[in-house]
Amino acid sequence: MRTRTSVRGPHRPAGGVAEIDTFPRGRSEAWAVADHVVVGVSTTANDASHAFAYDLAAANPKMVDLGTLGGSCSAATAISGHVVVGNAWNADEFTHAFAYDLAGAHPHMIDLGALGSFSTATAVDGQIVTGSTDTSTTGKGPVHAFSYDLAAASPRMRDLGTLGTGRSRGLRQSRATSSSGPPS
Repeated sequence: MRTRTSVRGPHRPAGGVAEIDTFPRGRSEAWAVADHVVVGVSTTANDASHAFAYDLAAANPKMVDLGTLGGSCSAATAISGHVVVGNAWNADEFTHAFAYDLAGAHPHMIDLGALGSFSTATAVDGQIVTGSTDTSTTGKGPVHAFSYDLAAASPRMRDLGTLGTGRSRGLRQSRATSSSGPPS
């Protein structure tokens, strides 16, 4: 059985509904959209979950597999311009935040690292990525929000700390704008 993800509203070039084909196993979830690019996660032929990007305005739209960081799974959670962010397993099967520049000369997934053993990116605005990371190598330490400036001379994950509770998280931002009223 083949399933598809549907996109409705102003992000579809001619309005209406756009059906997005999935990878061979037939399941996909769209998690974010910016301009005309949808990102999310889809199941591959070998039952792994991979991050994808889908350009609704392309002459021949297709789902693009963004790959992983050497592990088996990844998921795209946000997009700003041509920068996609999310999380992916590395070769050691730890989850790390990633960034992927769709417009890069040689597009590839960039490992943003972690302050401890895991991290996940949940939002991007221009070249600034935010998310959450643990702060201990055991994976059982406090979780803190982070920021990461992709355009910095020496990009690095920056611990944003807490308000004294020992825990903070970088959450997904939702922004909808329209020149003709609220989104449909």
